[in-house]
Amino acid sequence: MRRPYRLPCRHLHTTMGVVVLVLTDNGTRFHNAPCLQAPSLLPTGGVPVVGDWTGDGIVTPGKFINGKWHLLRSDGEPNIVLDFGTTGDIPVVGDWDGDGVDTVGVFRRGAWHLRNANTSGTAQISFNFGDPGDRPIAGDWTGSGSDRVGLHRTSNGRVYLRNSLTSGFADFDYFFGIGGDRAIAGDFDGDGKDSVSIYRPSEQKFYIINSVGSTAFAEYSFYYGAAADTPLAGDWNGDGVDTPGVYRSNTFYLRNSNSTGAADMTIR
Repeated sequence: MRRPYRLPCRHLHTTMGVVVLVLTDNGTRFHNAPCLQAPSLLPTGGVPVVGDWTGDGIVTPGKFINGKWHLLRSDGEPNIVLDFGTTGDIPVVGDWDGDGVDTVGVFRRGAWHLRNANTSGTAQISFNFGDPGDRPIAGDWTGSGSDRVGLHRTSNGRVYLRNSLTSGFADFDYFFGIGGDRAIAGDFDGDGKDSVSIYRPSEQKFYIINSVGSTAFAEYSFYYGAAADTPLAGDWNGDGVDTPGVYRSNTFYLRNSNSTGAADMTIR
């Protein structure tokens, strides 16, 4: 017989028009006990990540803290917690094997180490691509159904994308943005292909482009967030289109359209 497990309760509260998702926990192993409010969904601190951890088409947040991952499920089940990587690694998330589930990876001084399951263990895929100081990104650049890797060189806005999980030269090499911009990857028009867009902290502005390999200007832009925010992108509502989010002071502010406006949901 399946052993009962502790089941968090997810309550939606509306504050000044913004939906706030708050975790409550009954503190026991039985799902029918009364719920008590807990202070947060995820641990404080760490590096924010986002992914579709369950394969249901909805992207939710997570945290990477010194080699430990805390992933918030979209179905109300307890968080996924696993060990992979070490202090100093840069976390990266993608659907490496095309099974519809995003899984964990790390970028370590030019080396990629990826897993095809959200469980503790060693890397199942490892290869070199990029230099120390590059920022890793991941996306499905060709619409193949599997995510591949990329790099953003923040000093000059150069983008390098590769279409296989192996060492080698970039398949796409181009400039988009300027030094100091932060790259995000996502399918911003719902065409099944990811592209690399940027967030410019000095302007608190997202610049969106829907193709890769082009040095063209952004197709559109909008203000969202604050200068010190960490930019994010994901399909928060399962409509097939990625939209922006920002992480600030242990809170995720997520928006369901690629436009200026208030957060549609905050998660903390």
